[in-house]
Amino acid sequence: MKGPTGFDQLLEMAWATHEGLRRLGFAADDIFVVTTDANEVFVQLKTQGKEFNVGVGLLGELTREAFEERWPKFVDRINSGKFADDLLQRIFEHWLQHKAGGAMPLVNAIMSKGIRLPKAYRGLP
Repeated sequence: MKGPTGFDQLLEMAWATHEGLRRLGFAADDIFVVTTDANEVFVQLKTQGKEFNVGVGLLGELTREAFEERWPKFVDRINSGKFADDLLQRIFEHWLQHKAGGAMPLVNAIMSKGIRLPKAYRGLP
């Protein structure tokens, strides 16, 4: 199913999950988007010698290969400013409210794994 960017909603939710971890101050180099043989998509945080996974969703009609092909194209469009900031903020806020359950459950889940929030923590809206 296509989201407001014209890309698959699963790509948008993977980006929003990645963005949520970035806004908590984690380095982009420590955050990975992972697909599994069970057709699941996760965003994985590897930091401080620990790992934390956030489930994004199932691939559904989208094949693993298609997702892995589209992900870098989607990120490139974001990074090159092809989408309006307010659109990206709306996608992020939708993820935060409806998928992550808010900022505190995400922070608590990360901390329950023994991962400390970076000093660069900027907070979530």
